[in-house]
Amino acid sequence: MSSLLDALPLLEVTENGEVCAANNPACELLNVTIDELLRKPLASLFAFTQHVSYQCIKMNESKSITAYFKNRFPYTLHCYKTKPNHYDILITCNQTYAITPLTPNSSYILDTAISCAKIGIWRVDNSLNNVYFSDSFYQLIKKSPAQGLSWDRFVSLIHPEDQLTLKSFFTNSIANVPLSLEFRMTIHGHLHWYQLLANQPNNYKKYWYGTLQECSQEKQMTKALSEANENRRIALEAGKIGNWSSVKRNGHWEWVWDKQANAIFQMDLTEDSKITSWLKNIHPQDTSNVFKAFRHALDTGNEFEQECRYIQPSNNVIHVLVKGLVSKNDQRESIRMDGVVIDQTAAYKTKAQLQEINLNLEEKVRDRTTELNKALEHAETANKSKSDFLSMMSHELRTPMNVIIGALDLLTLQQNSFEEQELLDTASISANNLVAILNDILDITKIEAGKLELDCISFDFSELLYNILVVFGPIAHSKGVNLSVYESSTLPLTIHNDDNRIRQILFNLISNAIKFSGNDKTHAGTVDISVSWEPENEIIHTLVISVKDNGIGIDKNTQKKLFSPFTQGDKTTTRRFGGTGLGLAICGRLIDLMGGQLNLHSELNIGSTFTVRIPTWQFEPRKVDTLFSVITLICSNSTAQNIQQLIKIVEMFCNEIHILDWGALPQLDKLSTYILAVDNMQSSLQYNMLKTIDHNAVVLVEKGDITQLKQLIKDTPTGFLSTQTLFSIQKLLRRLVRTHNDSTPSLSATDFDLNLVCEPQLHNQSTDIDNQLTQVCDNSLLYAATNATNANKQGNPTILLVEDNPFNQNLMTKQLNQLGYQCDIAENGLLGLKQWQNKAYTLILTDCHMPEMDGYEMTRQIREIENNLDKPHIPIIAVTGAAMKGDRDYCLSKGMSDFISKPITLDKFKNVIGRWYEGA
Repeated sequence: MSSLLDALPLLEVTENGEVCAANNPACELLNVTIDELLRKPLASLFAFTQHVSYQCIKMNESKSITAYFKNRFPYTLHCYKTKPNHYDILITCNQTYAITPLTPNSSYILDTAISCAKIGIWRVDNSLNNVYFSDSFYQLIKKSPAQGLSWDRFVSLIHPEDQLTLKSFFTNSIANVPLSLEFRMTIHGHLHWYQLLANQPNNYKKYWYGTLQECSQEKQMTKALSEANENRRIALEAGKIGNWSSVKRNGHWEWVWDKQANAIFQMDLTEDSKITSWLKNIHPQDTSNVFKAFRHALDTGNEFEQECRYIQPSNNVIHVLVKGLVSKNDQRESIRMDGVVIDQTAAYKTKAQLQEINLNLEEKVRDRTTELNKALEHAETANKSKSDFLSMMSHELRTPMNVIIGALDLLTLQQNSFEEQELLDTASISANNLVAILNDILDITKIEAGKLELDCISFDFSELLYNILVVFGPIAHSKGVNLSVYESSTLPLTIHNDDNRIRQILFNLISNAIKFSGNDKTHAGTVDISVSWEPENEIIHTLVISVKDNGIGIDKNTQKKLFSPFTQGDKTTTRRFGGTGLGLAICGRLIDLMGGQLNLHSELNIGSTFTVRIPTWQFEPRKVDTLFSVITLICSNSTAQNIQQLIKIVEMFCNEIHILDWGALPQLDKLSTYILAVDNMQSSLQYNMLKTIDHNAVVLVEKGDITQLKQLIKDTPTGFLSTQTLFSIQKLLRRLVRTHNDSTPSLSATDFDLNLVCEPQLHNQSTDIDNQLTQVCDNSLLYAATNATNANKQGNPTILLVEDNPFNQNLMTKQLNQLGYQCDIAENGLLGLKQWQNKAYTLILTDCHMPEMDGYEMTRQIREIENNLDKPHIPIIAVTGAAMKGDRDYCLSKGMSDFISKPITLDKFKNVIGRWYEGA
């Protein structure tokens, strides 16, 4: 530009309307810096009174336009097209005064203040064509000033129902009276409320001037307040609650009440509003108390609350509760009281009726209690007779069973042929089954009588479960049943409950699952045991145990009565599978006693799932036990369910676990720790890898026969993968740690062997656990060693046996001889007492129920003599058929040292006598 042009305020604009150059006079005129102008659309700087089209301006021609800079000051823009795609704009100021850059004028200050107050400014002429909207106006309606806005366009943004009102806004105006209108506008899917104010000054009738403010929040508050008042009104009416106030005017307390209160009092609204006009209708017996309470509240400022009777003008007596709060002035003087009155007449009538009903009920309860006490006395007598009968029957049944089982136990120690041994095994199993049935009957009887109590301790459930699997593994394998366990890694280290009863429940459920899924030759039986730990809240967690089988299933009708005593699926079930039907009844009652649940889902010929849920609130969380830095797991399919279960468990005992395929390693590294999951012993790859084990690995077999594997790796622990638990894996890895530390192999193949390969004679045996363990033991070796140990006790008899039954005398004498002991026999307590006084014995074995003098009385007299002579107490062991709750405690309370319940095996005798016999 020339020096002349440099003195004029000029802008250079592209054909798109963007400022690309500006000189200093332009910046000074507009009171801005050059950075505030460059690269800004001209429409964002100026508000135009008409649409601008730069394309219509031809070369060497000009076009003048009036515009407002930042919607405040009017300017005339002279546009020139001096070169293609660019325009020069000369700015001239329409104001009669100049703007001082450093001192804002009053118009600028006002505009800034209005903008901060979120008030939009607008102006429109009477034709509604020439319009002006301030920046804050655009901000309120969420529009950009660059977009431009005509009056019609503005009206179109308003809610359709409010547009007609706005169009008549100016036509219905009254001179010199400001106009006000509230309307709605939907912006980005949300409804907004606005208030439009307008006025037309007398000295300037050409334009309307006004403001715009958003009032959405005020509308919402007004709506919420209206709804709250309506809800309050409905609630007060529904509750028959009225509002009242008492205000002190000219030294008198005046009474004011609302419509609901008037409906309660039925007072004449034209009546004197003094409080005395209300008090006169209070029941005469209550007037004094109400007046005193009212005066006390006014004097002290305390809350006023009084129940009284009120006499309505219709002579109806109602019961009301009157409450009020006192307000004080600056001088701490009571000036008003506001409160509520509640009509409690219906409640009082109901209360009176209830009192009458209660009186009648109390009379009936007294009569019924008398009857129940009599019935209770009869029931207690009958229950005591029942308990005495069961105790007697237990003793009488166990006494002959003791002889049978003991005799069979002794016979198994002789050299027998295969046929003879098979007959002895069958007889022993049958006898033990009879004892198991007797125990079940006693259990269900104790539960029904409410005499069975839980004996809770802290124990490791994973260890308990593993010990159960050790027992049932051989049974499942012998029946061709695949037994698997899936245990949650969140299971705590210990839980507090009755471990013996939980073991009894699991024994029954797992035994049934194996029994009912293992006798079908059409498909392989499967039993899956799942254990999870579920939090109920911050205190209580639930132990969830699921036992699922694919056996014969149970029909819907049988499921309804399955947990009743002596109930089985159908009449053929007992003949086909055996059992009394007591097991599930006992399980259900025990779980109820623990506060848990036993659920059943079953379909006939498909299978059954029993789910036990036992709540627990005392437990110790399982802590991370890092035994190894790295453990390598070698398997064929790392995504298999049992492998995934193993990975979760192993991760708890090492920092890192590597999972490799069988073909990933040529041989095992002696310095590393491995877990090998064998699934195909016929594979040369797996076979060759197993031969390289050097006391640094555990082998878990996924399927197949484990015998061949044991022969190949004799010093390596082996087991079935499907029955591993948290306890067994931890125990296994700890043994490996000790092996690494000692640098000598200390693991044996039987440490974690579930003995899933059974001897042939076990295949047809009962699922009774004691039977299985007894039959698996090599009794002849056990007691041969015992005989050798106790050979020195074969001389002078040192044990006194007090027993009235000849058969038991003969049997127990032989059992003691087999264990290396000699005994003298006394037929009753009286003879036993005399023999003890005449000879020094080391130990006394005594029956409890005998003629002339029973074992209890004999023990009492022996202890009395010992105490008088200051002699040490001789061990006295009760040998009885009693097995009811409290029998053991009763024996101990009578001075006996220990307790053995019949039937008695050599194992029981050896364990108990060994604890007490001097020098044993």
